[in-house]
Amino acid sequence: MGLRMESDCPDTTDRWEAEIRRRNAVARRSYLRAQVAQMWSEIEELTTFLRVLDKMELQPLTHSEATKLGLQYAKERGVKLGNPNLCGPSAKLPAGGILRARREAGESVPAMAREYGVTRQAVYARLKRLDDAA
Repeated sequence: MGLRMESDCPDTTDRWEAEIRRRNAVARRSYLRAQVAQMWSEIEELTTFLRVLDKMELQPLTHSEATKLGLQYAKERGVKLGNPNLCGPSAKLPAGGILRARREAGESVPAMAREYGVTRQAVYARLKRLDDAA
């Protein structure tokens, strides 16, 4: 038995590279199998849901029913309804007494609306509500 020459032995780096490629291929296959299994379970769930939905008799909502449900959902979430420019802490218009006093002093509604950054109709509506409340 003599000494082997390098040319007689396969290159170790080639064997390592081949082993790495084989292991990567195995890892990719197992990853893809897991992905397919997950998608298959999701498809089965969706199919079951569609079967149940098919058996149910669904009535479409009327516009008013949909509006009522939307308002109820908004209230449950705590949404403030209404125009924030006309009432509440962020109101652009001042308290009603100030508006009434300025109007009685002869100031025009369009001038007050420009000053507060609201429409004339908003000022008229506030004055009307004040008159109706009195």
